[in-house]
Amino acid sequence: MTDDELTPWANAGLFDPADPASAAMAELFRYYSSIGLHPDLLDSHDPDRLGSAINRYLFQPGVRIDAAEVCARLGLDDDGFRERCRVLGFDPDRGYSELEVETIASFDAASTFFSTDEVERFVRALGAVMDRLADAASTLFQIDVLSRMDAEADLVEMARKNVESVALVDVLFPAMRAVFLDRLTRAGRLNDLARAGAEAGRSTVATTIGFVDVVGSTSITTTLDPDDLGLLMADFEARAYDLVHAHPGRIIKLIGDEVMFTAVDPDDAVDLAIAFVRAFTAMGLEPRAGLCFGQAVSRGGDLFGAPVNTAARLVGHAVPGEILLPTATAAQLGRHDVEPAGRRQLRGFDEPMVTSAILVAPAPPAK
Repeated sequence: MTDDELTPWANAGLFDPADPASAAMAELFRYYSSIGLHPDLLDSHDPDRLGSAINRYLFQPGVRIDAAEVCARLGLDDDGFRERCRVLGFDPDRGYSELEVETIASFDAASTFFSTDEVERFVRALGAVMDRLADAASTLFQIDVLSRMDAEADLVEMARKNVESVALVDVLFPAMRAVFLDRLTRAGRLNDLARAGAEAGRSTVATTIGFVDVVGSTSITTTLDPDDLGLLMADFEARAYDLVHAHPGRIIKLIGDEVMFTAVDPDDAVDLAIAFVRAFTAMGLEPRAGLCFGQAVSRGGDLFGAPVNTAARLVGHAVPGEILLPTATAAQLGRHDVEPAGRRQLRGFDEPMVTSAILVAPAPPAK
């Protein structure tokens, strides 16, 4: 590789070949050139965004198409193009790969079958999931790859590891499709059950909402060092997802040390809440739960409405090891016994609520 081949990188303003301190950058750009990367293929030459621009190309190689050509190809005006970019979370002022152009086109294709509003809600929900997956993947690379490299590792070695990691995406996406289709089948079954008891059309579901949180979590987060806290939260999330996959329910979201979940049948929700409380207790935590059955509004993978608000308020009144629920929900249980828990004045509710409780016994010892 001759220095002449570094000229495009220097012309792009990414390093100064006359500066002795730029020798490491020169070696980095020699490496990128050796794998066919050229600055003209990147959609940004901003040094602060160089890593993202390189990864975007590595994930989706090929010549970039500007916004004007995308509009001409798809028959869009500038406003229509920018509106689709807004929904998809794309930057409208950068170059686009062929796959991204197909993705923009697929928005219109989906809108011919589903309503535009519902497609937008789905895309936003998908974007939220992808944001979390992308952050998790980036964190995995930082912790499991970069942090384990020798302290003397140079830029080329780190870049090579990055390129190798990017190549794993080709393996990951087929696996993700299989997981998604499995979850889609499961979600369809649960949604059919939930909507069978709905009272206000297909936008509502009859389901049980549950919240589990940890008492004293503030002291835990302030006393543990960052590494130990990270391991604890990773264990917390792993146990939550493992348990919900073993029960006919679904995690709606995890918010710090709180799990929001749903199960159509109240008894199934109690089973899941008991499993959560026992698992988190075994971690040395002090979990508690609140449940409520009712009519909830389903939008974008989330649930809203009275049962959500009720369950969220009840968990704050429960003590460690307790599941608190309205007596009206307790009356629907068929295989769980409850105890009277008195009237609770929940924040935002005009009248006190009559409640029942289930005290969770420790898990039986493994045989």
